[in-house]
Amino acid sequence: MYLFPHLAAIHPQYHQSTYHRATVLAFLCWSFSVPYYFVVDRVVRYVLPKYIEGLPYAKILLCGAAFIEGIQILQLSFSNIYRRQRQFLIWASGAVLTSLLLALVAAVQLRSLEGVAASQVVSVLIWWQINEWNLRDISGQGWRDWIRLLFLFAWSAVSFWATLHIANDTLSRMAVYYALTSTAAVGRCFATYV
Repeated sequence: MYLFPHLAAIHPQYHQSTYHRATVLAFLCWSFSVPYYFVVDRVVRYVLPKYIEGLPYAKILLCGAAFIEGIQILQLSFSNIYRRQRQFLIWASGAVLTSLLLALVAAVQLRSLEGVAASQVVSVLIWWQINEWNLRDISGQGWRDWIRLLFLFAWSAVSFWATLHIANDTLSRMAVYYALTSTAAVGRCFATYV
């Protein structure tokens, strides 16, 4: 909601370009902030060892943050500006039901909390995509834009998982992660902002 007043002040002719740039920026911010998990991992292991068991779920749920920020910052703001709050609320309610259903299926079928955490990432991805589809006439976003964002997300997520297996200490993990993601992120920045 904190972006709403600023977006409302922008002339409507700039809403599509603002939405596009802000969406890319949100995904880039998520991608660049993923290494904070490496620091959290280290802190939990040394300061809060009784929470070590929660780290595998945290790293899975971290992937969902990429979509949550887009929903909360951009999609909600644009839904408010264009008076589509009711539609947003209906889809949000559907997203909650989908989330619960996917969690139940994952718990029953997979019998693992990691499966439940992964189901929540899938749930929020579905919600993000439905909102993108519903706002496409406002945002100007289309399949090509969504595929590019999902590529950046997938590249960052795969780099994150690979880094966990390639490097052992916090600093080397951060270096490896940024080395793996910098090409995709810089390319996406260049294509969007230059």
